[in-house]
Amino acid sequence: MLVLCYNCDISHIWRIRYGCVHILWPPGLSGVYQTDTTAVVVELIEQHGVDRFFVGRQGAFDAMAHSVLQELAEVHPHISYAVVLERLPEPRDKAVWDFSDTIFPEGLEAVPSRFAISRRNEWMLKQSDFVVTYITHNWGGAAQYAEKAQRQDKRVLNLAENFKF
Repeated sequence: MLVLCYNCDISHIWRIRYGCVHILWPPGLSGVYQTDTTAVVVELIEQHGVDRFFVGRQGAFDAMAHSVLQELAEVHPHISYAVVLERLPEPRDKAVWDFSDTIFPEGLEAVPSRFAISRRNEWMLKQSDFVVTYITHNWGGAAQYAEKAQRQDKRVLNLAENFKF
């Protein structure tokens, strides 16, 4: 699993075995992050055989990452992607969100809403091999998940440190 984390608020890309990525990012980030994200995903596809991606649905970065994955799926038709839901959709959600490319991890329906995002992220981390982060300080949700990934012997790559695969 690949997790892309940004350390202002919480964000993650997750790659689950044989290619799954989940992406969250704080709002207001510029196109440079889209370029970095695209480059990381392309390298994962072309150099590491990743072919399945997951993305979250909280914030502007999720929308950007989803867009990146949609575009890359046209160039790399063998990849697939899905938006991983933290809760089951409500009727009002259906008016603003296309659920055709979503999944809902088993067991999350019983999780209280205040813990749903964290549990969804833990589920993805449990499936992971890699964690790609953008962390500039050692506090916050992204840093917490990156540390957890390291403790679980996941390969953690920090974009803020000019990582190398």
